[in-house]
Amino acid sequence: MPERAGQREPQAFNLYTKEFVDALSHPRNLCPERQGAMIEVEPAALSAPWMDVSLAAIAEFVAQRSGLTTPAWAQAPGRFLAQPRLWGARPHTRAHMFGETPGPFRRRNDRA
Repeated sequence: MPERAGQREPQAFNLYTKEFVDALSHPRNLCPERQGAMIEVEPAALSAPWMDVSLAAIAEFVAQRSGLTTPAWAQAPGRFLAQPRLWGARPHTRAHMFGETPGPFRRRNDRA
């Protein structure tokens, strides 16, 4: 997924992320070993820092759900944003996002 997402502009990133999530949900990929193999290799840097951060958060989230160790690449300093990336401008939307965003994304300031 990261390699394909990096070949296009950031707007394609969400489509490739959905494909990855769909692949994780496929019956042949449900075992922890298979999911670990899907996140173990560090992806190349993409065209926007927030995408690199999102990939790290996804990898950590998958690892936690599968009872695996988070890949070391996902803990690198470049895999965190200094400021929160907020999607909603309204205060009640922000409050909801802070409360509902999973930990791996929240601690990286991604979608918090």
